[in-house]
Amino acid sequence: MKILNRHILAEFAKILAIAIAAFVALFLVIDVFDNMPMLVKYKVKGPQAFVFFIYKIPFIFGQTAPVAALLSTLVSLGILSKHGEITALKAGGVRILRSLVPLMMAGVFLSIAVFVINEVVTPQALARTEEMKREWGGAHASMKFGKTGFWLRTNTGFLNAKKADFTDNTLDGITIFTVDKNFAVTKRINAEEVRWTNGGWVAKTAETWTFQTGKPAKRQTSRRQTIAELDPPEQIATGASMTKNLGFFDLLSYIKTIEEEGYNAVKYRVELFGKLTFPFATLIMVIIGIPFALKAGRHSGIASGVGISVIIAFFYWILFAVTRSLGLGGVIPPAFAAAFPNIVFLAVGALMYTQVRE
Repeated sequence: MKILNRHILAEFAKILAIAIAAFVALFLVIDVFDNMPMLVKYKVKGPQAFVFFIYKIPFIFGQTAPVAALLSTLVSLGILSKHGEITALKAGGVRILRSLVPLMMAGVFLSIAVFVINEVVTPQALARTEEMKREWGGAHASMKFGKTGFWLRTNTGFLNAKKADFTDNTLDGITIFTVDKNFAVTKRINAEEVRWTNGGWVAKTAETWTFQTGKPAKRQTSRRQTIAELDPPEQIATGASMTKNLGFFDLLSYIKTIEEEGYNAVKYRVELFGKLTFPFATLIMVIIGIPFALKAGRHSGIASGVGISVIIAFFYWILFAVTRSLGLGGVIPPAFAAAFPNIVFLAVGALMYTQVRE
């Protein structure tokens, strides 16, 4: 049985390596064309551009691993069926599903690997790509993100914002520090919410503190105040979107912080649970791919494997997008929105197993 397990895993691993390499190459080509105007605009040199795209690989791997695992399962079992090896196993009295347990274990390993990479490697790699883009454009090279929200340098000092939403161009819980050449704070502006309106950031209510050496601090509160210290949304949107690049535990810490301060974190909770459930779509794709391949039998092959993979992946992404939108809108709980696609496909896979002939 160990020889059989090694043979099945070797066939699966070979196809998996080819599939992942193909997906990474395809996505990198698309990304190159997508970023070409930026590279030309900032006159980025070849070695820098090469490193920039290398940093994208962990993210691409995490996004394409489920489809690659599904394709590898279908194609590897299809090849075994075409060569009559599945038939030979049945004739030898070997229980097919039991002999394919190593494939499921491979799916578990891949899911854990995707989660670890998404948690440890991908956030740092994507953060580096954002830093490189800002360095090339000369904007906000010192931008940082942490439990207290994101920090970035403005023309007159620094900005801290607890939460940002660029679908309607709002920043919540902002504090703007104006500093002099000695880095002494000369002014601080606090505002619960600012919104981009008619070409400028406007705060519903703003509290302004002015500090002068040797004099008491002055406090002024005003309504509908224009915040001139802030750049336009497109120049700071990149930094605010860094929550998508955070790992699970960093994002969880950030959510706790903003919820303790009274801000709505439903959108971030959907992302949080998605970071937990999406990696295990890799395992589910292996589980659902096994009965599909066994049902196709000798008629299964590379072409049919690719076709079935595209169809299954398409329906998964549609369901994932729909439930995510419902979660973001508060229609369904964030945890359910993230887990529902996996639950549905796992149920479909379990149903198909009942029809597999041993």
